[in-house]
Amino acid sequence: MILKKNNFSLIIPVYNCEKYLLQCIDSIMNQSYNKFEAIFIDDGSNDGSLKILKDYSKKDKRIKVFSQKNSGVSCARNVGIDNAKYEYILFVDSDDILNEKALEYYNFLINTHSEFDMIQTKLLRFETQLPSRLFEINFESILGNVNIKKSITKLIIANTTIKENTIFPGPVCKIYKKGILDNYNIRFVSDYFMYEDGIFNLEYLTKCKKVYSSENITYYYRNTPKSITNRYNPSYMEQRLKMIEYMKKIVAFNEIEICYFNLFIYQSIIDIMSFSIFNTKSNLNIKDKKSIFLDLHNRKEICDYLDYNFINMMPMKKRAILFLYKYKLFYALYFIYGLFKK
Repeated sequence: MILKKNNFSLIIPVYNCEKYLLQCIDSIMNQSYNKFEAIFIDDGSNDGSLKILKDYSKKDKRIKVFSQKNSGVSCARNVGIDNAKYEYILFVDSDDILNEKALEYYNFLINTHSEFDMIQTKLLRFETQLPSRLFEINFESILGNVNIKKSITKLIIANTTIKENTIFPGPVCKIYKKGILDNYNIRFVSDYFMYEDGIFNLEYLTKCKKVYSSENITYYYRNTPKSITNRYNPSYMEQRLKMIEYMKKIVAFNEIEICYFNLFIYQSIIDIMSFSIFNTKSNLNIKDKKSIFLDLHNRKEICDYLDYNFINMMPMKKRAILFLYKYKLFYALYFIYGLFKK
């Protein structure tokens, strides 16, 4: 079979990543397949990241470097999408590593499954050093069909009752089509500081007709502290409530069963209490925390849709927390969350 050589646009946001950036760049530029552009967006780094990128761009014309004031990973990825020349888009994090045959495999998949709207492969998590034995890509492996509605449902309830998702929330390990992104104006929502990648994938999946998954490992994901959800942020509660409003539209559009939306609300309540109200890093006194707790309890965004009939679908510990929340047992929750933090 003669394979058509397709072009890829790789989008790599960069922020203060000089420690790992060289490994990431080398894994991209040393691909066995060379029909691609690598779009690096420096998000206002104050270390040596931008200099590294500029030095590399002088050596290889496939490297495109954009620089912006610090605006967050979502804005950086959007700059990459807007400036991408090619139809097939992949996202890479600047501290991660691509399998040397990743693009060759992706091109093979495009040739053999041209009707796809998204293809997801597997990733391997690692700490500081890659394992000595890396996985070989099996080009003859069979792709699995993905149930799009099921994937949307699982993305909505990610981290509530299940740990595995048909489509995981992050943008890496996936082939996207720029035509779909542009035709439906799908971009990362820059005013969210949490789960913005999950929202991006939800928007994209609602426009897909054919999605495949592969068991091949094409991506090595470095376990570094990439998440900000464990830090205290006074706007966390409002952010989460905005997400509930957003999820209502997704649930209605895709005719998702109401029980799954309730699971998302349950998890939202737990996360708001964990990362906002009872966060030990906040400087709020107990009176202020109780006031915010009662405000949460009375929020129309939650009260109008919350149905405790589905609470048994949650794990036991979460059920106990939600029981205390339901009956406004603030001081019991204050004590329990204090134990969690010890």
